[in-house]
Amino acid sequence: MAINYAGGTVYTPILNWNTLNVNSRNEYTGGMTHHSGYNISITPQHASNRILVIASMSLCHSPSSAYNAVGCQVRTNSGGNSYNLTLGSHSVGSRGLLTMGTINNNDRNQGRHTWIGIHHPNTTSQVTYTCYFGATDGDGYLAVNGGWSDANNSESTRSSSNLTLFEIETV
Repeated sequence: MAINYAGGTVYTPILNWNTLNVNSRNEYTGGMTHHSGYNISITPQHASNRILVIASMSLCHSPSSAYNAVGCQVRTNSGGNSYNLTLGSHSVGSRGLLTMGTINNNDRNQGRHTWIGIHHPNTTSQVTYTCYFGATDGDGYLAVNGGWSDANNSESTRSSSNLTLFEIETV
């Protein structure tokens, strides 16, 4: 991708990119669980650059009498060793942190959830992004890349999820 300016100057703001597609169906019961199959990394060329993060997940929760928030947390290590920064969530108090997800309201809910955000890791070291799946209150069921029932029939579905990273040059 390039931007053409008057006078013939060409500027390419995307310096680096990486994408990860995950096709396997996984189930999560209980609290937020790290899934290393969703690890994706990028090494910024300049500490001032930003990372455009695009996460698109196929999520489904099971029917339950509980009202719990289930979904995905996109986390980063920001150049460190632990995934302690949850992106896209601005929850306060004791509310659960989700980058994307759904509220379980006693019905099955399957669909595509997409989150797009800008992250400024402020480093030239490798930065890894990953996903945690489950229920914020520790009590819930979530299927990723498939429906609530994984029966082999026309009523059950399978899908895929993906993470894409773009390093954007800051001018």
